[in-house]
Amino acid sequence: MGKLSKKIGLEAEKKAVLFLEQNGFFIVERNFYAKKYGEIDIVAKKGDVL
Repeated sequence: MGKLSKKIGLEAEKKAVLFLEQNGFFIVERNFYAKKYGEIDIVAKKGDVL
């Protein structure tokens, strides 16, 4: 991934986290890596829904 693409991706991820938090979500984990499945950028929870 190029530097510009990575920068754009990080900014988009920050905006997504802000949106989720403003809408009542708790951020459980960021950039979670599961060896078998790859990376999950944002893991969020609201109430009892993950």
